[in-house]
Amino acid sequence: MSAGVGKTCAMLEEAHRAIASGRSVVAAVLETHSRPYTMARSQGIPTVSPTTIAVGNHEVHEIDEDAVRATGAEIILVDELAHRNAPGMRHERRWQDVEDLLRDGFDVWATVNVQHFESVADAVEAATRITVSERVPDALLDKATTVELIDVSPERLRQRLLDGDIYGKERGKVAAEGFFTLDNLRVLRERALRVVADRVDADVAMMRAGRWRRKPRILVAIRPGATTKRLITEARTLAAERHGEWMAIAVRPETGWTEGDEQAILNDAHMVRHLSGTFATVNAHSVLQGIIDAAQRFSATDIVIGRSTTAVPSILTGLVAADLHASIIVLRTNPPTKGPQPNDGRKEPATVRDWILISSVLLITTTLLLVAEDHVGYRGAGGILLLQSLVASWYVSRRAALTSAIASALVWNLLFIPPRFSLSITALEDLLLFVAFFVGSGIASVKTAQHRARMRHLQHRERQAESMYHYASLASSATTQADLISLTVPFVAEALHATIAVVCKGAMGDPDVPEGNRWRPDIAELELAAWVLRSGSVAGRGTFTLAASTATCYPAAYAGVTRAALLVRRDDQPRIGDDEAEFLQRIAATLAAAMHRLDLDRMRHEADLARRLADTSTGLLNAVSHELRTPLARILGATSTIRGFRVSAADREELLADIEVATQDLNTIVGDLLDVSRIREGILCVRRAIHNIRGLLNDAIRRTHGRNSPNVTIAIEAPDELYASVDAELLLRVLTNVLANAARHARSNVTITAHQDQMTLTITVADDGPGFPAAMVEHAVQPFHTDQDVVGLGLGLVLSTSFVHAHDGMLTLRNAPSGGALVIIRIPVMASNDDDPDC
Repeated sequence: MSAGVGKTCAMLEEAHRAIASGRSVVAAVLETHSRPYTMARSQGIPTVSPTTIAVGNHEVHEIDEDAVRATGAEIILVDELAHRNAPGMRHERRWQDVEDLLRDGFDVWATVNVQHFESVADAVEAATRITVSERVPDALLDKATTVELIDVSPERLRQRLLDGDIYGKERGKVAAEGFFTLDNLRVLRERALRVVADRVDADVAMMRAGRWRRKPRILVAIRPGATTKRLITEARTLAAERHGEWMAIAVRPETGWTEGDEQAILNDAHMVRHLSGTFATVNAHSVLQGIIDAAQRFSATDIVIGRSTTAVPSILTGLVAADLHASIIVLRTNPPTKGPQPNDGRKEPATVRDWILISSVLLITTTLLLVAEDHVGYRGAGGILLLQSLVASWYVSRRAALTSAIASALVWNLLFIPPRFSLSITALEDLLLFVAFFVGSGIASVKTAQHRARMRHLQHRERQAESMYHYASLASSATTQADLISLTVPFVAEALHATIAVVCKGAMGDPDVPEGNRWRPDIAELELAAWVLRSGSVAGRGTFTLAASTATCYPAAYAGVTRAALLVRRDDQPRIGDDEAEFLQRIAATLAAAMHRLDLDRMRHEADLARRLADTSTGLLNAVSHELRTPLARILGATSTIRGFRVSAADREELLADIEVATQDLNTIVGDLLDVSRIREGILCVRRAIHNIRGLLNDAIRRTHGRNSPNVTIAIEAPDELYASVDAELLLRVLTNVLANAARHARSNVTITAHQDQMTLTITVADDGPGFPAAMVEHAVQPFHTDQDVVGLGLGLVLSTSFVHAHDGMLTLRNAPSGGALVIIRIPVMASNDDDPDC
């Protein structure tokens, strides 16, 4: 109920019972106030050393959140939930520390006096005439799974005060005569009982209602400059009584809000969220249309508006005509205070440029009229002065435009209307003209200035929309996270004239400033970004969390996952404006969506790579099995013949020779497999040197001679002196494999041609066989491609392709127009060089 009723002792007794049942408990902060019975009950409960901060001449103990998390305890004890933290702490209030702990999955047991809840504080202030400055949002009360009322009678509590059991005898007597009067204690007790009773009623109503009933949804419309406290608290009370949800909206005019309006709206939004409500700003042509749109989107069952505004009759009529199927509640509020009003141009400050402009134009116009007075007359002069006033009002603020209209009217009267050089007007006709001029020029100038302010705001919104479209186009073109960040940082920095950094989660969950950023935040700013990444809420300068920070941080979230934090530092202004904050939130959302797209692209690429790797492995296995079977079959066949049959010495020698050739082929295949491994590991080295290509072609023919069909002839068409810089061993293996394939499929002839120009060495192997199937021509150069309708090319040609690629060349398969197959090898011409030292 209030201080001294035994809340802390009750919490400590529950903690002892939890420890006895095997649960882990730790006290984050305890306010024992040196009371012996409280200190005695705290014995045996683990306590985290608090953060100690010097404030004035005394020390203040605050929660050390990081140390509490490190304990890993199930239950955290927090005393004095409404306490205001010392300057420099992460949060302004202790209940915000508790929200962090709840968000991290801890159970928190806390104590609080009933007058500190937002929905109760105003009523307590009105009843007791004592200000309640420390307040806790009702949202925390709504989140609580268990609420326990600790209460004693007002008479007994006063007696404990007077006996010195709470604050000591002297201070207790002062407290008993001040806040702790019987009347005040009875008010607190009644409010505490009502809070608990409302919670019990809500639980019972939820049990009885069932899912078929429509849940009450209360919508309250507020505006800057009006006293909205009562509207907000009444809407919250109505939602609590009906066990429903509630939402507050502020309709933003087309011309936007002034800085004072924005601050007032921020304060109202802060209060709404403290009372567990939802707050939103609505862009609309009129207040009525904004309320109707919000009520339809929110499915409001009740709409609450204030009676203080003169527009209530028209708004009420419009809401009734809209047929929203909602009750409309009009509450009387205090008259609007003198202060910020919707930005229609009247609050736009007049600059020195405005005063110079209207003075110069009026002086020049007056001089010209005095010179041409005989031709235009004083009535014509009035029309020209009116025109110049209207023109000037398009380029200056509303105040300057109104001043220009008044000055023009006075100049006309003083210098042109008879009698001249006096402010008196004798003729009734002239007096009527002057009044019409004065009123008309004033109204027209003001309306023109208002229209100009509205146009400027619409142009600003249009520029923002164009900027968002441009940024979305840039973000969609980014292929890596570094590219995305390098696009985002300068774009936002230029748009807001601020310093920007994109902070992501590191491998260990710590904040990381990835590649693409131009600014490295300091440790405090990285801690701010870490909190935003963890909580998913805006924090920093100009907010209610970590407000002492030098920067403001916005979460970049997509699909409920915070993927990055947008850190904004701007030293020239105290806070980020409402329009700029909305712009940053949209940028952050687009950034998060782009990061999500990059993640999907990476996952798709990895899946495609895994699929291709599986296909490659299957193709490799098929190619190897095909290549290995032939020499193994020859070896086994020859061995079986020698052992199982009586063979002559000549046949025996022939079989042994066949075994030797097959063994060499098998050894070659094993070497090829090792080369495949080297290629896939990226460690294949090319040692170039100047060699005679004609000699390499002759060596290749000799190596493949034993494999040729007896009726196949291999011819060379190449200069005797053809030199190029190549790796002789690799190129020889390429030529050997290609010739072996050509001889195997040729009918009678294989022809090798070679020539070289200034850029490329070209070697072509042509045979007169059946040629390549179409599918083989298309896929042959792809590693280990397999097709049910195409005979595989084998391991040799795959290796040949890789060796040619290692020379930065290309191996191509073609079918000759006259029939037969063509294998074309192209290798760029390079000068001789030393061996690669890394080989």
